[in-house]
Amino acid sequence: MHIADQAAEAAEEFAPDHTVTGRISRYMRDHSLDDIRADVETRMREHPMATILIGAGVGFLLGKTLSR
Repeated sequence: MHIADQAAEAAEEFAPDHTVTGRISRYMRDHSLDDIRADVETRMREHPMATILIGAGVGFLLGKTLSR
């Protein structure tokens, strides 16, 4: 079993399909990693500023966490 399948199964236990987590877990279960990667790349190209801001935010949080 792949990690994505394990994560989807774990999320399904706690979240019904009508929640965001439930929809994400169903998406992860129904698509291959290549499909997910392609979808992420498409979203990044469609929304470059959001991608940059999310990356900066994650980098900031990681930096704060790891500097302690």
